[in-house]
Amino acid sequence: MKLILVADPDPAVSQWLNAHLRFAGVELLNTSRSDALQTALDTRPDLVVADAEPPDWFGFSLAQHLREKAPEIPLLLLSASTEAWVQETARVLHARALVRKPVSAESLLPVVHDLLGLPPFAPTPQDATAPPPASAPTPAMPRFESPAETTPLTAPRPPRPAPAASVPAQAPPPTAAPAPPAAQPSLTGRVLIVEDDRHIAKALAVRLRSAGLEVLMAGDALSGLDMAVRHQPDLVLLDIGLPAGSGLKVAERIQTLLPKLTPIIFLTASRQPGLREQALRLDPVDYFEKPYDADKLLEAVQRALASRV
Repeated sequence: MKLILVADPDPAVSQWLNAHLRFAGVELLNTSRSDALQTALDTRPDLVVADAEPPDWFGFSLAQHLREKAPEIPLLLLSASTEAWVQETARVLHARALVRKPVSAESLLPVVHDLLGLPPFAPTPQDATAPPPASAPTPAMPRFESPAETTPLTAPRPPRPAPAASVPAQAPPPTAAPAPPAAQPSLTGRVLIVEDDRHIAKALAVRLRSAGLEVLMAGDALSGLDMAVRHQPDLVLLDIGLPAGSGLKVAERIQTLLPKLTPIIFLTASRQPGLREQALRLDPVDYFEKPYDADKLLEAVQRALASRV
């Protein structure tokens, strides 16, 4: 499953990405600016999306850190600037693409599809529900497939020409403040993630740790069962299709070997007939087919942990 890390952009960007890509095997993970670099290093996403806007030009700072610490992670920058130095800075810092703001689904999604290696983007009827751009859709700015090796930049410094004396300075029109991100629930407990897809496992771990939970991870059936017995978690997020065994068998053994009833949430990409019925016979808290809704999964986690006696 592909993973996109969205670093504090316009909320509409997350909305378009989630609406169009969640059924294409893509997981979306939002993060704050302060956590963006560490989250990228922890999860190793297939794409990072970030703003490069004044006054702090955050996207450029993130690009430089990624170039130094994880140059293999592709970065897509968003910017309203038409200045040549902005495009050149993005190229120098090894950004893979620069999309001009205001962003529309038509300008953003084809670039994302291309960078992730997905089939070409085809607009759907739901695009009509998005607010129309003020003019024709803004085309994406050039993509930098083979960035040139140049001297590292520290902080981009845009030219600041003094305004002409005869022309009074105009204050920019007021804009609505972006909606604040939804507060993460504060939870307590220990959660074991048994998942062989490292992107999914790490994305889940970031979400759960940000909610205050202790997280353990295992990548196959045997190590998952071993960790469950040794650490006795308060909840297990359990993939069904695992190396070295079935998640259903792991669930049965967990319920047999642990001294207390351990809540289990099943995850699976399989559409095998009868699989859901087999899983539900083990009385899990919930059952999610991939790609799943991350917010609904977190709600199920919260529900399971709140029901502990």
